[in-house]
Amino acid sequence: MPSTKRNVYRNFITDFRPQRFKDVVGHAHVVRWIKNWLIEKTLPQAILFTGEYGVGKSVMAQTLAKAAACSNRSPNEYEPCGECHFCMGRDLSAHIYCDIGSRIKPDIFKEYITQAKNLGTNMAWMIDNPGQWYPILLEEMHDLPKQVQLDLRKELDEQWSGNTFLVGTSSDPDKIDAALKDRIKLIPLRAPDKKDMMKYVIGICRKTDIPVQDIDAAGVLVSRTNSSFRSILRILQTIRDSSMCLSVDNMKLAAELSGCE
Repeated sequence: MPSTKRNVYRNFITDFRPQRFKDVVGHAHVVRWIKNWLIEKTLPQAILFTGEYGVGKSVMAQTLAKAAACSNRSPNEYEPCGECHFCMGRDLSAHIYCDIGSRIKPDIFKEYITQAKNLGTNMAWMIDNPGQWYPILLEEMHDLPKQVQLDLRKELDEQWSGNTFLVGTSSDPDKIDAALKDRIKLIPLRAPDKKDMMKYVIGICRKTDIPVQDIDAAGVLVSRTNSSFRSILRILQTIRDSSMCLSVDNMKLAAELSGCE
């Protein structure tokens, strides 16, 4: 009798997205900084991860937000537990996403900031544990309107009470107000070492049963995508969906089919 069990389709970009710092490829020095900040309870008031598309900015920002808000993280730990409501994204009050860019109005943005600061000051679980923070997460901060950037600069001139902090990303930091950037801890992210990325590619192939016909194809894939995690995963997804093996020719075809030429 044929099996009636339905297999779950794997979305490579979401399934292989790092959930903890230990899973992050590269950026070891940045992970060390974050570890020290969380354990020593000295998290900067505002942090901005910058870098090219697919380098890991959102992963780092979102993992930091989870770790900072995690209700199960011990005082000597820096990794998010991955199980509490904050880590699972079930308590939406722990994160404020302002990734709507130029469409956001200054008065609405001020409400976001005021709400976050009040919650970070008054939430009982944070008052009892100074090692936990209320994060404001801003994706692509350079898209914020000029007036909103100026308002945010004024906000950061104040020493926020409570445990509120801001963490953002930007692929074009030159568009951000210079004086605003002076008030933020900037963390440029660069593509990881090619050897580390090749190991990452081979590891994904093993986890997803993609036969590796040509080991050099992993290096060609890394070079072709400029080490972009998203592009690499999209191409590998296409190879897997097409029941192909990893070879240079198949990689080039998959790049074309997935729009990652």
